[in-house]
Amino acid sequence: MDFTDDRNAQVREFKPQLTIETGDLKEAKAVAHVAELVSAPGIVEYWKSSPYLLNFMRGYKLREKLQAVKLRPAKELRKAIRAAAPHFINKEQVEGYEAIPIRNGRMRALAESAFQHGLDRALWIPPSRPSFGEPIPATKTLVFSDWSMVPDAIAAILSHDASRRMSMTSDLVSRTSRPIGVEEMMPMLCPSPSLAAWVDPLALEKRFGRAATYDQLVSQAREALAERIDPKCLSRLAERSGRLLPLTLEVELGQGINWGKVGAIEHDAHDEHGAMARTIEAIRGALDAEDNLSDLDARDIYDKLAEFALGSPAVCALRALARLCPELSLDDPALAGAAITIALGFRSLYNQPESRALLEESSPINYWRQITSHAARNDLPAVLDEYLHLILESERAEQFDAADRAHLIAAKLVEVVALRPAQITLDHWTAGRSRLQNKTFEVRARFAMRFAANAEEEKGVRRTALVQAAFKSPFRPFVLASTSIGQEGLDFHPYCARVVHWNLPRNPVDIEQREGRVHRFKNHAVRRNVAAEFGRFALGGDDGRPWSGIFDAAQNQESAHGRAGDIVPYWLYPGEAKIERMVLIPPFSREVERYENLKKSLATYRLAFGQPRQDELIELFSAFESDVVADLANLQISLRPSQIGVRTRAVQNRTLRPNET
Repeated sequence: MDFTDDRNAQVREFKPQLTIETGDLKEAKAVAHVAELVSAPGIVEYWKSSPYLLNFMRGYKLREKLQAVKLRPAKELRKAIRAAAPHFINKEQVEGYEAIPIRNGRMRALAESAFQHGLDRALWIPPSRPSFGEPIPATKTLVFSDWSMVPDAIAAILSHDASRRMSMTSDLVSRTSRPIGVEEMMPMLCPSPSLAAWVDPLALEKRFGRAATYDQLVSQAREALAERIDPKCLSRLAERSGRLLPLTLEVELGQGINWGKVGAIEHDAHDEHGAMARTIEAIRGALDAEDNLSDLDARDIYDKLAEFALGSPAVCALRALARLCPELSLDDPALAGAAITIALGFRSLYNQPESRALLEESSPINYWRQITSHAARNDLPAVLDEYLHLILESERAEQFDAADRAHLIAAKLVEVVALRPAQITLDHWTAGRSRLQNKTFEVRARFAMRFAANAEEEKGVRRTALVQAAFKSPFRPFVLASTSIGQEGLDFHPYCARVVHWNLPRNPVDIEQREGRVHRFKNHAVRRNVAAEFGRFALGGDDGRPWSGIFDAAQNQESAHGRAGDIVPYWLYPGEAKIERMVLIPPFSREVERYENLKKSLATYRLAFGQPRQDELIELFSAFESDVVADLANLQISLRPSQIGVRTRAVQNRTLRPNET
């Protein structure tokens, strides 16, 4: 913390003004009456934490008591359940993707935060160092609550709302139940070495300058392609179907991938068994198919090739993998196989009902066009460069030979890119003439998920591990909700810089432990700040890896200023991006004063941390005023690494240039 000016380890606090609405109070009254009639504990603390309580009370006394009396309920209880009917989420609302009012101040604040920057309609977090335009300051959200019903409520309510915002309808559920096959989606599954090399966004930026918009990037790509493809070749390309452009281009150039040597490595996360073998077969036989007649205008070919190069998951994966496996050429069968593996993972992602609703898919045979356009406009090349760099480091993949490295990276991405939705079970109580009935139903949860230690297994892998891995990726879920129990030692930092304290922790240690889940090596805030300062060095890294170049430049600048150690730039780096502490305190609550006391305790805890008789020191410091505690902080011995050597001011203030050593 000594590295930051405010001694707060780059943490920024948010306390949104929570509201209490009429519907919130009506639900509190209705549910409290039900609880009173069955002699269940008071529901005020529950009501402050979640809306639609009667849907989410599994494991609580209120539900147990309703279950115990449901066969012979009192008349007054039946009447109370009927009166509470407007305060249930019902199956018809969920299946019809109807708007469900959020009747809880905390949940409203979370939804507003989680859906900002367009994340309600996004399939991945925007890159920290985009290929065009300005960075989008979006991040994932980690929520900690004391109550076990809260993760279920967050997952169900936010995911339902996100699906509705993505234009999901009940008709789409049945129409999208069958995945679109590899034959129809073959164009997005076919890697093209030439397009990967010729239309590299980093190379285009180095040559033409940074593109301010996607259209400007396409214009740069068009110019690069025009230099490579002469008019005669262009005419021949126009004689075949647009589906085959990447393949036809390689044939015209007399090069390409030896498809006979590409191994069919199947993966459980692909939509069905044998998908990769069928993909390779579809690619090999595509040029001989009789139905692939011309549907192209030669004037459009450069634009279409540019879109393939910038948006085809197979081409983008091939380029990103080649940066991390420089021992392999772009047409190496092992690299091509890994790229197809990744592309098939994206096929699973785009086959999900919400994705097909978002892209307004109407024709399976042409859906690949919408996919490549969506991926290109949402900067898939930069997304893969950033995420694959993190996989390389976290899996220590450098120790493997290049072919195994490529397949390991591909396998790790495919595990998370299309994680199947969770199913959140909701209760729905109704009152008949003489009985209560509880008909349960399920809500698909993909935008937000719960992190539960008792989660089921999925294809032999504990789902908890898969959910954690997906949250550490740029892909959904964008919100992860959990209790604090059992999360010590786990990390969620790669794409999450926001921690929400749904309920106040009991002591300052819990605050540190919660926020420590995201305040880690190369965390999301650090990467965004380092990229903002050193993004230009992505163009000139010694090993051709953009993110290595960015962090090497940042560390070189620290060394040039005489600062040793790795805290900066890997754990902390100043800038606009912060670790966000979001505290949700209802109005008129005793938690307002309690939180101020908790913050004071946190300051004294940090002073006493690591000292002998720590508890006694904390008790002593707690009696001091805040300004005294601040003065004590200035008297601490700093363990910051000392400056190395004596540098002149000119050297200290010099500006590093790309490739400078």
